[in-house]
Amino acid sequence: MATNQEMELASAAIQSFKNSTHETLEDACSDHNADITIAESMIEVVIPEERSLITSRQIVCNSCPNNINSMCMVCACPMDHLLYTTKATCPEGKW
Repeated sequence: MATNQEMELASAAIQSFKNSTHETLEDACSDHNADITIAESMIEVVIPEERSLITSRQIVCNSCPNNINSMCMVCACPMDHLLYTTKATCPEGKW
């Protein structure tokens, strides 16, 4: 299991990749000293049917007092991991 620091580095790399700052996820991981295996396990390609699922999760998470600086304080997961991984569940059962 990855440590919180490893997940934070991978989350930063994923965000750079999504923002088109880096051409590949591997490049983003290299620049952020993140483990590519962890980043790959955290990211999934979002298909249009899942966009509404992500949007509904974002609405719930944005109003949650446990969401501090885009990090769930209950499970210590970055929001990118929770919102974009379809297998994730809210640790408080909100979605």
